[in-house]
Amino acid sequence: MNSLSELSSLVQIELVDCPPTLCINALRRAVREFLRRTGAWREDLTYDLVADQTDYTLASAVLTATIYRIIGVNINAGDGDDLNATEYEFYDNVTLALDAAPVDALTDGLVLEVAIIPPIVGTDFTDSGILDRWGEAFQAKAIAIQASQKKKPWSDPDLAAEKQIEYTSAIKACLVELSTTGFKQGQAYRANVLRQFSNRPGLTTANSQRF
Repeated sequence: MNSLSELSSLVQIELVDCPPTLCINALRRAVREFLRRTGAWREDLTYDLVADQTDYTLASAVLTATIYRIIGVNINAGDGDDLNATEYEFYDNVTLALDAAPVDALTDGLVLEVAIIPPIVGTDFTDSGILDRWGEAFQAKAIAIQASQKKKPWSDPDLAAEKQIEYTSAIKACLVELSTTGFKQGQAYRANVLRQFSNRPGLTTANSQRF
């Protein structure tokens, strides 16, 4: 599965007479909600450690994505200690604040795993790995959204309830899978960031992969 358009055609089979635009919009909502709730779309970021600096501005290499959760932080280029959640804070989906400033500078000395989400409008989600793995969940949620609409030709409360259960089960399954992949071992859930990168000082993208 490579696009929301492919999923949309499957949604329309279930929801006869539902306009394609509404199907795509429902899929965008479904993808964003699923990824926000599970943290399944992940990316590795590497920054230079700066002596006596605690704050670092983070940015996803996927230009349209937003970082909304930090999964793990490691200092000293991945060979040092994983920080626990009490040793850093994350502000405004942008700033990582370390509790203690590093004593020495180190190139690529700060390694993070972050969860990212796509925008709700404007850009379709195109990560084929995530779409392949969880496309049926996105399809189920999109159908649930539209079938639950009242007084529409495609309204179907029973179908909406059925598909919501299917979607909720997929959320649980995803969380179980993710619970078995800790920071630095979760290669199966790295984001596909082989897209157009922007040039950001001090930022490199470390081995980001898709499922």
